Amino acid sequence: APTSERYRLHRALVALLERLASERPLVVALDDLHWADDATLEVVQRLLRHPPSAPVLLLLAYRPRQLEPELAASLETALRDTDGALLELTPLAEADALALLPAELPEAAKRRIVHESGGNPFYLQQLARAPAPRASAPAGAGVPPADVPTAVYAAIREELAPLSEAARAVLEAGAIAGDPFSPELCAAAAQRSPAEVLSELDELARRELVSADDGGSFRFRHPIVHRAIYEATPEGWRLGAHARLADALAERGADASTRAPHIARFAETGDLAAAQLLAEAGDEAVARRSPAIAARWFEAALRILPERPEHAERRLGLLLNLASALGVTGRLTESRDALNRVLDGLPPGTSALRTRTVAFSAMIEHLLGEHDRAQALLLAPLEELPERGAPEAAELRAELAYGCFFSADWRGMRRWAQQALNTPPPERSLGAAATAVLALADYALADTAAARELIPEAAASVDALSNAELAGRLEALCWLGWAEFCLEQYPAAARHMQRGREISRATGQEHLIGVMQIVQALVCLLQGRLTEADAFAEEAVESSELTGTGLFLTWAHTLRCMVELETGSPQRAMKLGRLALEAGAASASPWSAVADCYYAEACLEAGQPELCRAQLLDRSGSPALPPFPFYQTHAYELLTRAELALGHEEMAAGWAERASELAEGLGLQGPLADAKRAEAALALAAERPEEGVASALAAAEAAEAAGLAVTAARARLQAGIGWAAMGDRPAAMQTLEQARGSLRALGARYRDQAERELRLLGRRAASGVSQPATALEFLSRRELQIAEHVAQGRTNKEIAAALELSEKTVENYLSRVFKKLEVGSRAHVAAVVARASEPPARSGSKP
Repeated sequence: APTSERYRLHRALVALLERLASERPLVVALDDLHWADDATLEVVQRLLRHPPSAPVLLLLAYRPRQLEPELAASLETALRDTDGALLELTPLAEADALALLPAELPEAAKRRIVHESGGNPFYLQQLARAPAPRASAPAGAGVPPADVPTAVYAAIREELAPLSEAARAVLEAGAIAGDPFSPELCAAAAQRSPAEVLSELDELARRELVSADDGGSFRFRHPIVHRAIYEATPEGWRLGAHARLADALAERGADASTRAPHIARFAETGDLAAAQLLAEAGDEAVARRSPAIAARWFEAALRILPERPEHAERRLGLLLNLASALGVTGRLTESRDALNRVLDGLPPGTSALRTRTVAFSAMIEHLLGEHDRAQALLLAPLEELPERGAPEAAELRAELAYGCFFSADWRGMRRWAQQALNTPPPERSLGAAATAVLALADYALADTAAARELIPEAAASVDALSNAELAGRLEALCWLGWAEFCLEQYPAAARHMQRGREISRATGQEHLIGVMQIVQALVCLLQGRLTEADAFAEEAVESSELTGTGLFLTWAHTLRCMVELETGSPQRAMKLGRLALEAGAASASPWSAVADCYYAEACLEAGQPELCRAQLLDRSGSPALPPFPFYQTHAYELLTRAELALGHEEMAAGWAERASELAEGLGLQGPLADAKRAEAALALAAERPEEGVASALAAAEAAEAAGLAVTAARARLQAGIGWAAMGDRPAAMQTLEQARGSLRALGARYRDQAERELRLLGRRAASGVSQPATALEFLSRRELQIAEHVAQGRTNKEIAAALELSEKTVENYLSRVFKKLEVGSRAHVAAVVARASEPPARSGSKP
């Protein structure tokens, strides 16, 4: 999978752990974590950030000074936020250390070994294995690895002393071949027959230096043993062995990726064939969507390829490939450095290659939060163009328009997009992207009518392009989908973002997947598909964490906060909001204010209006709002309610007026619903219930016109409260019942407020076995299936097997069934299902 979607593999692993832990508690123990490969470390970080929902204990052992900084930070966070514990392992006490040593060793030898081991059990055992410990390492022992004490290294070397020359040669050849290694490749490296090698391997296995795997390969006793043997081999012989292994693999038809680890070891500068093969290995890794491995081989190829004029073009191509691989793996600073070297090496003047490189460089700068630097990179070559109408000019102007989005420069965005479109002839996909960007700029400048005129043109252009054409211009789908979302064309936005994700997966492109997931989540959230919204938001967080893009991570955490506000608890939403604020602090973009907006809402819902107000205002009391109309009317509605909660009715009226002015200028239903809800809150607080009901019903109507399901239900809840204040109990009951039914069907938490209001009016909320049979109508098809299986007395494990789902998925569905049916046990679910299946009572029958 692409880097940004490896969370799918991580989720599969978590599902496996949850299934294993469903039968009995599970311990996952990982020793020597400081030696783990990148993929393993990534999985461990996923488990620390998003632990399994099951009794799973992670037991992680590592050497703190050798741990990757990023993993160390994740461990600190996990210890802070969970019930985890850090056990500092001290050296073994002398008595315990002595107990591990063979009884036949002389006392003096035992104490010397205990002293040299430093109380480390592994080192202790290695020193004890040495048949005749010497005062110093044997001649030619080499330099021990940095994390291995000289005495231990010498002890391993001493253990090899009794080996025959043939056995030693096989052991050293195996170390060159890898860990584990195959006997056949070991034979090639040792220049011996396979039969001879197998015979010597028997001796090495008896001495417990190696052991056989089930697959016919052999593995060293411990990584330190492998490393000690490898690094003790004579350097010249080692290089020759790698060369022999590369030749043997070539004879077997192995691909470049399999041969590359050996060629990278022995190839010297000037070996053009080796450089070519390493470049091919990098291309193969790109094709297999392994950019981290690709970067390693491109770097090796560059090391070998001479820096001569005749190889300049080839080196630039390798550098560009390296920069791309580094960029998509989140090594953004290194990617920028490589791109700068490409730009420095390109000949003077303009070219398609320079334009593409500058465009990619600008994208990396934006991801690093260096928005001004990105724009300066694009402006320089544009000014150097001999013809302002050259094709490269359209590309650069479009990139400048994209860049203005990150700095919220809407007029600049409009200007550059118009200039890109006016540069003849704009390539089709570029024209589609520029048109969508222009529509987005018009919307941001509150010129909704102009944006509406452009959207059909942009959509028609994008839809006419093939997937192959869009693969080189994925941003066209992103800009179009974002513009459609802002103009409340939600199905079209979701469709274009889904197409973008499919093309991204097919082509291994990753840099925009997070944005696509974010828009998909927003669409689901506003339409009331809260479970889907939560899934997309979680995907966005995980993909953004993998790619290391701070701004995307800010948005993704904000989305989790938004979903939690609709479905869960305000306190949990505040926690998620703080994560968004932390990510936003590092993104250096005005867009980070989006996190402030929804953290403020979480504070308000949690009963902290003063904190909400402080989050949305600067020190002078002016609003510090997100730089986009979509968020601004909502922020004004929040400020209205916060000021009312603090008793500042005059201030609240000012914010409500601003919301109305902005909504009127935009002419969109969603902002109008926010503004009317603010007006309703103001009127109800001022004891003007008739006015409050009218505004709330107008808000509900606008929200329904836009397809905003939760907003419409909340507006009707406001209207019901207004009817009750007017003393119109029937209207209040009817409106509150309608709101409660909608909120319950959506799984939104505001239904609890509707329940409270109904109780105040004397209506007992249905609960337990008294739930009406029609409650099942609120369940989705899958939820109804789960409920029916529960009614049949099946366990979660049995339901999971019957429906081919994970137990965790069944658990999640069942939780939603409880919420929608307003019950608290499986027995109550069974009772509701049973009532629904009863035939209607006949006339004259007993009640």
